[in-house]
Amino acid sequence: VDAMTAGFVILLPCDIHIDKGQFKWDWAYDDSPLAFHFASQVAGTPLDIDNVSVLKFINFWTIETEPGVSILFTHPLNRPDLPFNTLTGLVDTDGFTDLPVHFPAQWTDPDFSGTLEKGTPVAHCIPVLRVALSLEMDIGEMSPEDTQKAVSLKAQIGATPGYYKDHFRRTGDADSDTH
Repeated sequence: VDAMTAGFVILLPCDIHIDKGQFKWDWAYDDSPLAFHFASQVAGTPLDIDNVSVLKFINFWTIETEPGVSILFTHPLNRPDLPFNTLTGLVDTDGFTDLPVHFPAQWTDPDFSGTLEKGTPVAHCIPVLRVALSLEMDIGEMSPEDTQKAVSLKAQIGATPGYYKDHFRRTGDADSDTH
């Protein structure tokens, strides 16, 4: 739930009807709500998959964030049911503010026929603070004490519904010790 409520989502502005690979919509505006993405932008990458079209959901909103904040645009979280996969991108929305960011997506269900209804989420947008991180990691075997702590915590989580949420989950200020 925390992941799904992080940031905000961009929704499809109108119904899009799909039949045998044909996309149609009833839309009173000159700009199209859907376009095809340049194939050259995925050529030679893992996203270049035979017989998988890359389209682009057109966004009609500009997004401006405070200095030092970018937006991570990705597929709507926990929505594997959608017949497309929105490609992930990071945009410096504290500088790129005069045009909307559009959302390329791979059409993953070539047999889909039906309607993507107005209001269908097409992109999940998560603000990201651009800061240099100095992470040091120790990778190695767990000590006997660490192993015992892990076994104990696993048992506690298994025995007590909501244990993680009640004891470890943080909301609000990342530096806060309260939950």
